[in-house]
Amino acid sequence: LFWLVILGIAANLLTNENIAAELPVLYWPGQILTFLFSLAYGWVLLRLVAENRRYRMAGICRIVAAVVSLFAESFSNLSVAAAVMGLLLSITALGISLAGGYQEYQGHSEVVSEADTVLSEKWLKLWKWYVIMVVVMAAGMLLIFLSVTLGVLAILFAVIAALVISVLELVYLYRQAKLFESITGRIDG
Repeated sequence: LFWLVILGIAANLLTNENIAAELPVLYWPGQILTFLFSLAYGWVLLRLVAENRRYRMAGICRIVAAVVSLFAESFSNLSVAAAVMGLLLSITALGISLAGGYQEYQGHSEVVSEADTVLSEKWLKLWKWYVIMVVVMAAGMLLIFLSVTLGVLAILFAVIAALVISVLELVYLYRQAKLFESITGRIDG
């Protein structure tokens, strides 16, 4: 999961507005790579079901959200009606992603709870921060219509929080992997 997150971030950079503006030819390959990494991530979660049952729903949600997001993206540059359909699909994908993220973070927390209670608690706190970030992002998008300054500040805060959460997720996945490596090393050795 750790390496898929890193590769997914790299693929997602290709779809960044600034990069896409300079090199538009990279946008759709970036979308396809992001989609493929999301599918692979979901598949790995499904393979982890033997470790925790929550990974099943997390994997299914990851895969379904990836498919719905790809459809949403394909509607974005068509007519106004298609753009509205794309927006509705994006909101649906966000809901599915939230449900899957909850299951994944809970699964991570439960898997490490006996071996490392501190890391287990960190996964639960990370989930709470993730939800707060999503709420602040949505509020910022709505606030833009009332006050551009407040809306932009809220979105900026949410983007910074998303970066911090992404880094912490990588750190926690790495720690979790090292924890289980040390446990299996003691069992095997």
